[in-house]
Amino acid sequence: MPSWPAELPRTPLMEGMTYTEPSNLRHTPTEQGPGKVRRNTTSNYIPVTCTYEFTTAQLNVFRTFLAVDLVSGAVEFDWWHPIDKVPCAARIDPERMPVYTRVSGDDWRAQLSLWIVP
Repeated sequence: MPSWPAELPRTPLMEGMTYTEPSNLRHTPTEQGPGKVRRNTTSNYIPVTCTYEFTTAQLNVFRTFLAVDLVSGAVEFDWWHPIDKVPCAARIDPERMPVYTRVSGDDWRAQLSLWIVP
């Protein structure tokens, strides 16, 4: 499994980061009364949206990592959990590819939508 490149910052910016607890429940309506709720699965992806600050050189490292090592986001990779501060497996959300915004001359912000893999 590929690892997050050492040339890139290990942790994202904390400002604006979202971490959504997964829903492992299934709701089934009933003919009368409240519906039934039960656990659907014991684990699920944890969606995380975060932003990294990159220089142009670091952005190019990330873009190569995404295109080559992650096969455009199809492959899981070793990442650093932003809350627990431990290694974890993650993958790019296939419906929300990274967005890059130029902040100033050589500075970029990369917004990533990831899934932490159970």
